Amino acid sequence: MQEFYKNESRIVKPVRLNGRRFSDEDGMRMGNNAFSVDIDGSHCIDQQNRQIVWPGINMVGKDKTSGYVSHWDQANWESLRAWGFHVIRLGLIWDGIEPNPGPFDRGYLARIRILIKDAARYGLAVILDMHQDLYGVDFSDGAPSWATITDGAMVEPTDPWGAAYLVSAAVKRAFDHFWANDPASDGRGLQDHYQAAWRVVAEELAREPNIIGYDLMNEPFPGSAGMGGWERLLEQFARSWMATSGESLATPSEVFARWQDPGKKRAMLSILDDHAVYHPIVEAAEPIFQSWEREYVNPRYQRVAASLREVDTRGIIFLKFSYFSNMGVMTAISPIATATGAPDARQSCALHGYDLLTDSEWVHAATAARLEFIFSQHEKARARLATPVLVGNGVRFADLRPHFQRLRPCRLSWKGCWPATPIGTIFLT
Repeated sequence: MQEFYKNESRIVKPVRLNGRRFSDEDGMRMGNNAFSVDIDGSHCIDQQNRQIVWPGINMVGKDKTSGYVSHWDQANWESLRAWGFHVIRLGLIWDGIEPNPGPFDRGYLARIRILIKDAARYGLAVILDMHQDLYGVDFSDGAPSWATITDGAMVEPTDPWGAAYLVSAAVKRAFDHFWANDPASDGRGLQDHYQAAWRVVAEELAREPNIIGYDLMNEPFPGSAGMGGWERLLEQFARSWMATSGESLATPSEVFARWQDPGKKRAMLSILDDHAVYHPIVEAAEPIFQSWEREYVNPRYQRVAASLREVDTRGIIFLKFSYFSNMGVMTAISPIATATGAPDARQSCALHGYDLLTDSEWVHAATAARLEFIFSQHEKARARLATPVLVGNGVRFADLRPHFQRLRPCRLSWKGCWPATPIGTIFLT
């Protein structure tokens, strides 16, 4: 990592073991101070006022039959340390926390605590991530079945799987009911349940010394409210494609249908390597996505953070940008405020960056030019929020380091999910 940081004396870098096993003595030598993280403006710092830059990895158990807790043995933990990781973004599944409306499965959280303690023994800090893909367990992972209201719509498999966000009425309706805080069968709002689940997580786990903070929701998706923005994006893409290729694509659905062929999609996306083309496409959709964030996401983040602060005043609140921000749409996420209206002193933005070929067979063909645009958009948002940044996920097989470098001069504080080798995010499930 030497080539990236000019002021090496103020950078806390991960311990590399050079093949040696991480021992109990190593953990004792590091002590709890190894997990001390403070925020100074746009920096995360340690107790010696040194900026922290920590490579990390995503770990999430998504298998219900194993209770959403995967088995990671000593060899796994030793490998993580040998590879140079220092922090884990550890996924939690709402269905594991609250399998029925009302009572919480503290046994699930006790099993999660064992993983957290194992991580601490190997010198690994932990960010708790309330994970979801396609909203919930009826479609993939996340919300329990009782919290999934689809108005009778049924989900159908898509290829790639993530296309279900855009085409599945069931997935969109489930998000619609969640953002509306519509009542579950017990009469309590879905978001109220979600907020209570987060509070229980903090009650059970905040005392673990290696807990850094809370990633409030993985890739929030707007549901039906976002479809107008998606159509605007496709309409602007069609205009840009016409100007570039001379080929007319009459409707947004025609553009999307063409994109279902990964090879054709790869060719069409080449026009986005020109930022003068890419920017107007995402800009056309921003008013709709940003309106949704202001009306629904910001107030919900504020309420969840308030619940967490009643239990834990130290954990960092990570404000995850939305699903569409992954591709470069500018976010309208706002900072969390305290009861006095002042910004919470311990918060960070959290972002993902995906080329539009992600989850297709052409994922390896993501281009540096498109990633540069996405991360330049993220840096503008981070500068507005004036917080540190957690890069929680990125394009597999792409070397993201130059794009982290874009953030670095602008006070990148630390980043998760950057492997020791430039191959993108590694998932252990």
